[in-house]
Amino acid sequence: MDNRVILIPRNDLFEIRGIENTVRGWKEYRRQIMVPWNDKEDAVYFLGHFTGLHSVHNSRLVACQNISTSGLPHNVGLLPQLLPPEFAPLAVIKTPEPLYVMAHYRYVLSLWGNHPFNPRLYRGLEGASLVFHQATPTVSFLEDGVLRAGQHYVELRPDLADFCEKVSYYVNHPSEARAIAEEGHRTWMKYCYVERPYTFSDAIWELFSKQSRWTACRNALDVHS
Repeated sequence: MDNRVILIPRNDLFEIRGIENTVRGWKEYRRQIMVPWNDKEDAVYFLGHFTGLHSVHNSRLVACQNISTSGLPHNVGLLPQLLPPEFAPLAVIKTPEPLYVMAHYRYVLSLWGNHPFNPRLYRGLEGASLVFHQATPTVSFLEDGVLRAGQHYVELRPDLADFCEKVSYYVNHPSEARAIAEEGHRTWMKYCYVERPYTFSDAIWELFSKQSRWTACRNALDVHS
């Protein structure tokens, strides 16, 4: 059995998809996401492509359907690109919006796509929104010990069985939602924030360099830090 593992931090820690990954691009993006909690839209936000499971049980399709019929304030939907025609009648279809719009909402959904992880967790934390993040039991990340469910974001079950209950609870308890969102933002800024694209924070680099497999690989290659 081939047990080789390449250890790298998730690329969404050091690049932001959907914007210009330059110092100027990041600076402008961050100016646009600096929206205080009281000025954010009191609604649930998700906008994305139909990616992942090709069935009516697709996480993004199901979540948008549930929110749309929940009675909760929302702006959710799927982009028409990549949406299979057989699912179009079941979907809430939206037009594209700039990435920074996500930070203008108090509540952000982070749902599985092509992989059992979604970078909306990172984007939501940096934007100081409360992120509802679909759990990834089959995948672990370097920052798992830094970013904690229940403390920095709200974790949803992989099958989204608790989706409506948890989203409804926090939308109706905004002071609790705000406390988690603000703690998540503070933790992101302390441990994950960098000013320049394609760089790691000291905290992430320390987690990376202390991985046992990385140490063994570095020693085998005679790499000196």
